[in-house]
Amino acid sequence: HLFIISWPYTGSTAMLGLVSTSPEVSNLCAAGRWACEGHEILTEAGLYPDSDWRYLKQPGLPTDWAQAVDSYAKYWNMSKAVLVDKSPANVFKVANIERDLRRAGKRAIFLLLTRSPCDHVSQKSTADPQVLVDAFRSVLADRMLHVRYEDLIRDPYGESQRIVDFAPRMRSLDPAISGLSSTRFQGRNASIVEFVLKAAEKKGQQDSEDTPTRDVAQPGYRMEPKWDEYAACSAMAPMIELANVGDVGLSHIRDLGPVRLLLTRSPCDHASRKHGGDPQTLVDAFKSVPASQMLHVRYEDLLRDPYGQSQRIVDFAPRLRSLDPAIFGLGGTDFRDRNTSIVEFVLKAAKKDGHPDGNESPTEAAAQKGHGMEPKWHEYARVFGYSNID
Repeated sequence: HLFIISWPYTGSTAMLGLVSTSPEVSNLCAAGRWACEGHEILTEAGLYPDSDWRYLKQPGLPTDWAQAVDSYAKYWNMSKAVLVDKSPANVFKVANIERDLRRAGKRAIFLLLTRSPCDHVSQKSTADPQVLVDAFRSVLADRMLHVRYEDLIRDPYGESQRIVDFAPRMRSLDPAISGLSSTRFQGRNASIVEFVLKAAEKKGQQDSEDTPTRDVAQPGYRMEPKWDEYAACSAMAPMIELANVGDVGLSHIRDLGPVRLLLTRSPCDHASRKHGGDPQTLVDAFKSVPASQMLHVRYEDLLRDPYGQSQRIVDFAPRLRSLDPAIFGLGGTDFRDRNTSIVEFVLKAAKKDGHPDGNESPTEAAAQKGHGMEPKWHEYARVFGYSNID
């Protein structure tokens, strides 16, 4: 049993949509209740006297969570390995849920979703940060995974893998789609990746809600003292400090020192075969400087895992601080339709996948079946890790 723990309106629906992409997950959407939450089910079962918040937030209700999950079983697909509830009131009940299910011979695990105490949602929220801190501390570490909303937006694929590592019976998650098909979400059932792309389009609009730039601390927002322990517990403090510094400008990049990014493509992909080039020049460039001054990035890896590769680049050149493959950082118009973000390119390419005359789709960017390497590419392939495709 997996319980998503979050204060209301802080991203729990997005998390439920992500978790529900697993082929081994069942949620409570079959009950047809608002946002697939379970409190109305428990009220109808007599486990709450009413669905009013003053009853829902009482830690001692329901009095027996084994009975509660039995009520949920009418709506869960019991053949699935992971059964999910994301009711917001569960933030008050983590210890009781774990204790009651353990006594009944069942296992409860928790995903705790938090947001920066300085972001616009937290600033407007009536949330009690101590409740989240207490929830985090109320069960053993192997039963609770903490996910920061900002990390989920910044690196949805990396955070998805963390969740699968925590709950391996899920098998897989896909942040590019939403597992919620219901219409009872008032437009909030978009995928994580789709949300990031839409938010990027709104970036810079001061009155827009939930954009990535507004999801971190905004200049002028400062934590009230009540949030201090929450920030320390949730490891938010470094991000808050960073967010108040401002964006990294070109002057910072110029000061990176003598470091280089080497981008290569498979010797069998359509671009390498079409445009030619001297592979030995790239091999010589790669060997010409110490490893600490050169990072090799394969184009195919960049398309396959843009967030992971972005993090590799930041790890290599930490003064960059952050990269966002969901937006395009060049504002000019002289790019001949090539001024799209990496993520947008991948999504567009996925729609064209299978069309032989489409431009640079991910399947075409990798080695094409039947296209062998010319001998001049052999050392290049060995040095840059493409040897297994010939």
